[in-house]
Amino acid sequence: MGIKKSISEFRNVTIEFNDEAPIDSYKGAIEFAADNEGKYAKLGATGVPDVNALSVIVGGTNPYQVHVFVVTTDMANSTYDFTYVETKPNADS
Repeated sequence: MGIKKSISEFRNVTIEFNDEAPIDSYKGAIEFAADNEGKYAKLGATGVPDVNALSVIVGGTNPYQVHVFVVTTDMANSTYDFTYVETKPNADS
């Protein structure tokens, strides 16, 4: 597996997971944070607002499942707080 380099790697982030979850779901959550950080690098703080208890659906590497998290972010301090909710079959697969 290659290392993905992107604009999202311009600052360190803190990612906290508050529950047990499948490893694949962590991959999807980290990809969510990386995408958000890429937007932050391009747009700055005003372009990527903080979210509080936002439900997000992420995919990992398994195309047959999606994972649901509740996420809270503090973009100024580069922190992401994920709480795992559930894993569901991917209806698009």
